[in-house]
Amino acid sequence: MVDFFRILLTDQASREDRLRAVTERIERELEKAAGFGQFGLYLYFNYRSQSGAEDLRKVASAFDQLYELRQSADSENAGEWLRTSALNAVGLASDAFAAWRRIRTEEDAQGYLLQLLVQRR
Repeated sequence: MVDFFRILLTDQASREDRLRAVTERIERELEKAAGFGQFGLYLYFNYRSQSGAEDLRKVASAFDQLYELRQSADSENAGEWLRTSALNAVGLASDAFAAWRRIRTEEDAQGYLLQLLVQRR
């Protein structure tokens, strides 16, 4: 049996020079506190930094907002977009792409992308 832990780290704790020591301490403390070894459980830890989690939320939120805007534009083709509305949508997309570039290789980001590709709307 496998127990899965998703752990959110501060950006300071997830710095490359500290990450190994921090994760080893967390795993050791969790194993000691819960006594998982005596039950023959395998533990799996998934770590994410606060900024990485925020970037994923930013991408997901932007995708939803831009999808709704596209649906609205498709169904109300007689409507007009104001220049500021269009520029706001472009800025939202630009910010989302910047966030995606920072997290695109992370496991949770890949899972989110896969969900988007197979999900029917």
